[in-house]
Formats: sequence, structure tokens, C-alpha cells
Amino acid sequence: YLAQLVFWMVAPIITVAEPALVVSPTKMNVFYRGVPNPVEVSVPGVPQDKIDVRIDGGHSIKRQSDGTYVVEPNKNSSVREANITVTAELPDGSKKTLPARNFRVKRIPDPVAFWTGKKPIDKGTPKLKSCRLHLSRRAWKDLTSTCKCG
Repeated sequence: YLAQLVFWMVAPIITVAEPALVVSPTKMNVFYRGVPNPVEVSVPGVPQDKIDVRIDGGHSIKRQSDGTYVVEPNKNSSVREANITVTAELPDGSKKTLPARNFRVKRIPDPVAFWTGKKPIDKGTPKLKSCRLHLSRRAWKDLTSTCKCG
């Protein structure tokens, strides 16, 4: 009787639940065109090598060596949404396609310059007669727009 009591006290409790898709954008809530968008994709209870991740709308998603994914949105500005769908191979060998997760796709917003804590269009912002722009070599290489002062 004591052995049955001890077994009952230490027996594991198992909860059975439907698999659920977890898609977590690691840096943002939308995908931006022209930059890599890191995403973590998982299905609780299913190993990473047993999930197939797909994205629609002409976007691409690539698995990285660390198990995360990178989404690169389609350059076509008319495509404003991306749906990530995962098919998971369950422990019993069956495959289940989980409901898609929807994300907005946007262009990167234009940069806004500030001078003394104010935008150039704000009242009281001093007008510059000349300016110098100091950039590191990397920033110079990455510079894609022009700076106009004066």
C-alpha cells in the first residue's frame, strides 16, 4: 500500500494540448522592405527539424544556422501583408498545418533630422548657414541619401 502511495505522489502529470504556432519578430512588429527581419518560429513540443516554415506574397524566409529565420519582404510595394504558415510533423508521425500568422509589410520610414532637439520645420529652430557631416567609413559606405544644408 505504501508503494502505491509513493508512486501516486511522484507520478508525472501529463497535459495534452493541440500544437500551437509561435512566431515572434525579434526586433519589430512589422516586416520592413530592404532590410533583414529576424524572426523566431517554433511549435511547442515539436523539434525545429520537424517544422516546415513558409511565407506567401512573394516574400522569402530563410532558416539561419542558429535556428532563427530571416524574412526578406518582396520589393513590390503593392504587397502589404505577409502570412507565415508552418506545417509540423507531430510525434505520432502525422503532419498538421497550423493557422497562419499575419504581418504587415512596410517601407522603412524616412529619417527625420533633429537640431538642438527640434525638427527643422519647428518654430525656433536655428537656421544653419553651413554644416559638416562627419561619418565613419562604414557609415559613408552605407549612406544612400544626400545631405543638404543651408
